[in-house]
Amino acid sequence: MWKLLSETRSRSLAAFMTGAGIVTLFVLVQSVTGKLVSEDLPFAWGWVAINLMPGLLLLLYAILRHRAPAKLVHPAAHRVLVLGTYGYALMLLMTFLALGLALRQGISVIGYFKNSLNWLLPAQGILLLGYLLAFYRKKEIFRPDESTIAAITRQKAEQWRSKGNLQRYQCFELVATNQLPAAFDTLKAAFAGKKTANHHATITLESQFRTLQTQRNMNTIDRGEAQVLLNRITMGVLNLIEEL
Repeated sequence: MWKLLSETRSRSLAAFMTGAGIVTLFVLVQSVTGKLVSEDLPFAWGWVAINLMPGLLLLLYAILRHRAPAKLVHPAAHRVLVLGTYGYALMLLMTFLALGLALRQGISVIGYFKNSLNWLLPAQGILLLGYLLAFYRKKEIFRPDESTIAAITRQKAEQWRSKGNLQRYQCFELVATNQLPAAFDTLKAAFAGKKTANHHATITLESQFRTLQTQRNMNTIDRGEAQVLLNRITMGVLNLIEEL
């Protein structure tokens, strides 16, 4: 089943933060206990920054720049991004844990960290490319149709009903039954005074929807183009509901 872009972003960020936290903790322990001598510390922490900061900043900026992404993510792409993030974090951790073996072979700390960039930077580049394509590319590589969007909406409604989250359930139900105006009202009321960015995003989507409705009523827009725009608005709404 297709995934909401906000879900893929949040799971990728959770995977990245988990890996980053573990790697940083290991480096911190080695620093505090003196296993990394003072002359090695700047390079060790530089190694951490080089391997963690680009991905972390890219994920955080993707979340901040677009609160209601009008996208769904293909299930294969979702799995590749989330598992790829965990895989990269595991590669970092294993690389750091192998430092002791390298030292026993006569390789210096700085020399080992420099050599490790030969395999870590290409892996990081592939992961960042995946983030860029999924979270920043405006044109979808895979474009779900209205039936796919309806299916994921019903699935999400049932998921949150079973979890007892009535607010999300009701919003997904409104979208599933083609009651977007009521969904907009519910989202605006929920975000008002609490999540300003999400409240503004809701108002923007509502404005786009009203404009589209006017164009359709006046027959000034092609039916196919209107459906594409409606799909994009609906996907934006679905991603916002996940922020409740």
